[in-house]
Amino acid sequence: MVVYQEELVTEGCLDARIWNETFEPHAAACDINELLNRKQQMEVFYKINLAGVLHFMLLLNGAQRQMNAKIQLELMNIPLIKLLQDEGIQLAKEQEKAADNKLDRRTFKGSNLIVGVQGYMQKNPQVMTSGEKEEFLSEEREYLESPAEDMNEVIEVLKIITGLLQQAVLNRLDSTVLSEGEVFTTALMAASGKYADMTSFEQLLAALKRLVSDIESGRDPLDLETYWQVYGALKSGKGRKIRSIICAAFLEYFRGNCKVLEWEENARVYE
Repeated sequence: MVVYQEELVTEGCLDARIWNETFEPHAAACDINELLNRKQQMEVFYKINLAGVLHFMLLLNGAQRQMNAKIQLELMNIPLIKLLQDEGIQLAKEQEKAADNKLDRRTFKGSNLIVGVQGYMQKNPQVMTSGEKEEFLSEEREYLESPAEDMNEVIEVLKIITGLLQQAVLNRLDSTVLSEGEVFTTALMAASGKYADMTSFEQLLAALKRLVSDIESGRDPLDLETYWQVYGALKSGKGRKIRSIICAAFLEYFRGNCKVLEWEENARVYE
């Protein structure tokens, strides 16, 4: 870059803005011979496979913060995305979505469902895109391998949440609270995982179907008006707090301790 300088910009090898802001101020003061005599480090990849290329690309982009974290997460979990699609779960891939193209209200983002799956399996409402991406990179997992865990239960739960429950919430409550982001659905998935662990998977399915039935019958167990009031009243650490509140509220409902999610009661711990 020091030797050829502006020629790189002229030939289209280097963006003019990058040259002007990063390299030009140092080019004039640089001793070319001293620079060329420095030891250089190279990385050589021999017979690298597709998974290796993907790993290197995401590791590089992760370090440079050039690629959207949700896109990275989807690329890391290609087999899981395909598995969910093969099971009939409607999702949209972040990397295929145009900036000006609004998603269908019924559609979930693939990255959000990936986080939701981890929320269920870890029984943790605090699972987030950034954390999952960093953990995947640090563990050097095989990107193109199918999920090692038994996914039957979590897929069954996702089918209800993205299907019957989503449809009921849209039709009866005219809300996209489930599909508009990862927070609500991930916390619900975490509560589902906890309840299945406390009781049984069959009892979890019964609780989820009861939730769908209550919404369809007009009982409004979600009480979203109160939910948004509680959410708006939270101050510092709003994201982590609301995830815990959602998880706790659904657990109480699943247990049969309430007929309407008790948002205010579960938020009192943060007063």
